[in-house]
Amino acid sequence: MKSSSDSISVEKRSFMSKRANKLLNDINLNEKLIKILKCYNEYPERYRIFIWKTLLRLPENYEAYATLVDKGTHPAYLNIYKKYPLKSAKCVRLLERTLSCLAHWSPLFADCDYLPLIIFPFVKLLQYNQVICFEIVTTLIINWCQHWFEFFPNPPLNILNIIENLLAYHDKSLLDHFIRTRITCQVISSFHLLYSFSYT
Repeated sequence: MKSSSDSISVEKRSFMSKRANKLLNDINLNEKLIKILKCYNEYPERYRIFIWKTLLRLPENYEAYATLVDKGTHPAYLNIYKKYPLKSAKCVRLLERTLSCLAHWSPLFADCDYLPLIIFPFVKLLQYNQVICFEIVTTLIINWCQHWFEFFPNPPLNILNIIENLLAYHDKSLLDHFIRTRITCQVISSFHLLYSFSYT
């Protein structure tokens, strides 16, 4: 038998899902969200995850995620806590789980040393919804990081060349200084690529 709090919770979720569906069906949603972003320079924290989930059109495929989780911890990430000793045991477990799911999803990610640095900010931010975390990370990798892995396990030469060309265009004297001091584009770019989503 359901308690009154259960029925209230179901009603509230039903109302929220109706509001969410109404928002999703709004043709001008992206324009409205862009106006909010331009006005406030950020989305309200309370709705930020919902907005990003909406903009990215995440499928929220809980079954597929559960299948990956059921495969257990990937051998490549069994001792992740030794390499990344975090204060929060929960964050370590979530990082391990997300990395394992990525490695089961694509074996390439089992050998990717810098992957934990890229995904950790997402794990920390989205620790209360692991499916959304996994889907945002995979969306990011598929849409924005896909060329990073073309020469894997070697550095992403194509991306490094783009960065070098941008540097040559915007600050030729700085690029010349790096060349004189034998600082390669790989050294310059690696920091920015690895910590591009980190926050303090």
